Amino acid sequence: MKAFTLMEVMVVIILLVVVASFAIPNYTTSINRTRVRDAVSQLSVLNAANAVYRAQASAFYPGTGLTIDAINSGLNINLIANSLTYSYTRSSTTAYTATAVYGSTFTVRVNESAISSTNPCCSAGDCYSIVPAC
Repeated sequence: MKAFTLMEVMVVIILLVVVASFAIPNYTTSINRTRVRDAVSQLSVLNAANAVYRAQASAFYPGTGLTIDAINSGLNINLIANSLTYSYTRSSTTAYTATAVYGSTFTVRVNESAISSTNPCCSAGDCYSIVPAC
């Protein structure tokens, strides 16, 4: 009868642990980078919808501290949370700020300016060089 010795099994387990110790942090970083890209995409949609709203109403969509449901219904869009927390505040008829927050990992912010290399921007946390710091 042939079988594996305890030493052989231990070596295989140690090798699996070493491989996992490299793979898990890379996986987590990849997931967070994807979340940042998702936040940028969703906030870009919000920015475009708000520009259309302003063209029709001569002011940005009103509201302070609005959540994703109020944003979606008010601007007739369909932002998807995907573990992100969205908020929207209009400070005047010509200015607003919207944010997408993922826990304490990052905060991406967009304002009334056109989408560019500096809008949206990363106002807190690590955005993995996907968007610049505010």
